[in-house]
Amino acid sequence: MGISKHLYGLTPSFDSISRQRLTPFDILFKPLETVLAPGVLRKYQGGREYSQFDTIPMQDWDYPDAIHHSNSITINNLGDVYPLLDEHARRNNESWRLYSTPGGVRAFNLSTQASPSTLVNDQPFSSYLQAQLNSDPLYANFSLEKNTWASRLSQKPKRSLDYVAYPLGIVGQGPLNPTNLDIIRRFHDVPIIENRYVSKLSPHTIPRIKALELAERHLSKVPRHFAAPIEARLESQGLL
Repeated sequence: MGISKHLYGLTPSFDSISRQRLTPFDILFKPLETVLAPGVLRKYQGGREYSQFDTIPMQDWDYPDAIHHSNSITINNLGDVYPLLDEHARRNNESWRLYSTPGGVRAFNLSTQASPSTLVNDQPFSSYLQAQLNSDPLYANFSLEKNTWASRLSQKPKRSLDYVAYPLGIVGQGPLNPTNLDIIRRFHDVPIIENRYVSKLSPHTIPRIKALELAERHLSKVPRHFAAPIEARLESQGLL
């Protein structure tokens, strides 16, 4: 069962914006870059597709597994992320859009615009966020080196049951920047929903085994007001 686009706050007008249809051969053997909008780059490299945002901050957290480098692993479950992100959002009057991934968590800032190299308290913004949120230090270093916030949109070729990113909800009660929302919806959410040319698995059809893992291992570690709507959604899809 596919996931309704309304779960992402999407409307049908977003369905086919800025998509470049490629064959598996294209993205495996022809590295490509396409500027889709000011500050937005679509990149295809090594059999994977990415979006890169100049000023829409993203954070990444990795769980222990056989794929991630040990230096990138800072958490064991969603409960290690939620309180840090919630406190950070409250302190800075922000909102963050939180996603579950097969190997961790990712989140986009819905309120603030800043490049990774922007100085905050005499340090780059990417380093500041990593220190505040205990996120992946390798991602922070990569973001600073490239001065962009990158997010993978397609499956990892060697990872089975890769649904890429499943939306959990919004953390924080800060103002929503319409530009941030528009960019995240058009160039992150919609491409993942539509990306079905690398694998037969629809990325946003979270597999039952992963849905059970999400509920049992992760949602049990976060406040009920945040977990309950996600569990209800999974139940309505027949996954719990």
